[in-house]
Amino acid sequence: MIPNSLNGARVLITRAPAQAELFARQIEQLGAKAHQVPLIDVRPCLGHEQRMQLISKLHSFQWIVFTSVNGVRFFLDSLTKQELMIILQSMKVASVGTQTTKKLEDYGIHVNLMPAHYEAGSLAEALLSQTKTGDHILIPRGNIARPLLANKLLESARVVYDLPVYETFQPSEAEKQLEAIAANSVVPNYLTFTSASTVRHYWSISSRLVSGTGHLFPDAKIICIGPITAIEAKKYGLTVSAVPSIYTTKAMIEEMVRLNKE
Repeated sequence: MIPNSLNGARVLITRAPAQAELFARQIEQLGAKAHQVPLIDVRPCLGHEQRMQLISKLHSFQWIVFTSVNGVRFFLDSLTKQELMIILQSMKVASVGTQTTKKLEDYGIHVNLMPAHYEAGSLAEALLSQTKTGDHILIPRGNIARPLLANKLLESARVVYDLPVYETFQPSEAEKQLEAIAANSVVPNYLTFTSASTVRHYWSISSRLVSGTGHLFPDAKIICIGPITAIEAKKYGLTVSAVPSIYTTKAMIEEMVRLNKE
C-alpha cells in the first residue's frame, strides 16, 4: 500500500490488546492515528478437571480443528511437550484463516486442511469431505463461538468434542477510554470491528453514554472484518461502510484506503 494513503485519518481499534498492536502499527505506517480501545479481552477457562478428561482422550481423535488464533494459543499453551507430540504424530489439523494457520506453524504444527473461505460453514464442508462416519474431532474454541461447525459435523455422524479453552470479556476500563475520546472531541473517521463481541460491547457502552438514539461516533465509517460481524452491527442500527471479501485486518486496512480516496 502507498505510504500516507491514510494520512491524517483517525482509526478506532477495538480488538483485544494482544492482537491490536500489529493492527495499529500497520495503520500508522500509512499516516493514520490509531486509537486503541480494546472492547474485548480473553483469558483461559479450561479447568483442571476438564483438562484431565481431555488428556485421557487425546489419542482417540483423528482431527483437531482451530478456528482462531486465540484457540491455538490457549489450547497449545495448556499442553506439555509430550501431549503436543500426540497431536503432531496422530492427528490431522484443520484451520480457519491464514493468521490461525501461521500461529499453528509457529508451534511447529503442519496444517492439513484450510478452506478457501474463512468461515465455519466452509470448514464443515471441507472436513466432511476428509472424514468418515464415527471419526473423532476435537474443537478447541472460545466460550461464545457459534456452534455451527460442531452441529454440522454432529449431523453427519462425526463424534465431536467441543472444548471451550478461553472466554471473552469486556475490559473494565473500556467505557472510560471511549468516554475520554468523545470528551476530547477526537472523533474517529473509522470504527473497526473484528468480532460480533466488539460490536455488542461498543453498543452497550454507547447506549449508556449517549442519551436518546444513536451512538458515540455517528459520523465515523464502520468497517467490519466479516459478514457475521457486519450482521451484528446492523442489528443495532449501525451503518456498515465496508466488509472485505477476505476476513483479515490487512483487508480491512485496504478498505479504509479505498474509502479514504472517496
